[in-house]
Amino acid sequence: ASSTITINNGAYAGNFVVNILPAAVGLSSDATATITLTAPIGWMLGTQSVHTINIISSGAEIAKTGFVEATSEIVEGLGGAFSSRGTIEVTLPSSPVANVSFTLSEASTAMRGPLGEWRFEGLTADGSNWIIRFPAGATGAGLTQTFTIVVFDDGTQEPDETITLTLTDPTGSLTTGGNNFTLDSPTHIVTIPAND
Repeated sequence: ASSTITINNGAYAGNFVVNILPAAVGLSSDATATITLTAPIGWMLGTQSVHTINIISSGAEIAKTGFVEATSEIVEGLGGAFSSRGTIEVTLPSSPVANVSFTLSEASTAMRGPLGEWRFEGLTADGSNWIIRFPAGATGAGLTQTFTIVVFDDGTQEPDETITLTLTDPTGSLTTGGNNFTLDSPTHIVTIPAND
């Protein structure tokens, strides 16, 4: 991107403001922005035509909309148990002004269901999908919804298996003015490692 800086007749300097937008707060690492002066009209460039701005990370994570983590692992028969459980978290970055919901779908290499290798707990079904809901005005712990995946030890020799969870169709609003947020982390992959 480029813009123009004007130094008025009789003046010796011009200035401009560089705003660090809120989206840059909580960068996982430091960043830089380079400003270069080019194409002067009516004057000549000196030796200092490039300036670098260092943007220092705040050390905090950016609040996400969607899955808290991108991956997880649930081991069959951990500790000799017939089943193992893993908790999945979905979060909002701020309190919603209207009810918020997401559609959750799954695709897996392991069979789901009463006679399968795994199942959901703590989810509301809507046809072939499930719904994650956040009530309007939710704050604090209410900004994170959790559900559980239960994995059963089938005793069968098989390779690693995966469950891919996807959030779609966000509805509701975080601020006044309608649906104005996007999913930052819409996918979570659960790995069931081979253990037989």
